[in-house]
Amino acid sequence: MRVGSGVQLRVKFCKAFADKILSAARGGRPKGGPVSKHIQSPEKSRNKVIQIADHAKRRDAARKEKADASSVDHEARILIGISNEIDAIVLRHLQAGDVEPRDLAGLLSHRLGTLMCHIEGKEKLWDVCEKVLKKQAAID
Repeated sequence: MRVGSGVQLRVKFCKAFADKILSAARGGRPKGGPVSKHIQSPEKSRNKVIQIADHAKRRDAARKEKADASSVDHEARILIGISNEIDAIVLRHLQAGDVEPRDLAGLLSHRLGTLMCHIEGKEKLWDVCEKVLKKQAAID
């Protein structure tokens, strides 16, 4: 289902409902049943229906935004999981004394360079990586 289709259906329904109310307010009997005793002026009724339609449209937009945010949250959870796995491997080898921190840093930079070789816009990404590395390593 398209994102906007629900909104379009609601707007059509609300407009049809507004027309029904206007018809009843003018003295015509709506097809759906008897005229209500509490009918507002035609202009107020139409404004109210338009407000309801606008609210439905905003609510659907907020739901779409929330769905987009949840996909970002999902990606963030995946990246955090990968980060935790890398940390576990690095810490395990450092604690075991298998390698020196300097050698691990060189290995990680080699792997990062290999990964970045396949990324578009690597110059911009490198600028970000350089800033992060300097901050994490307390350089400058």
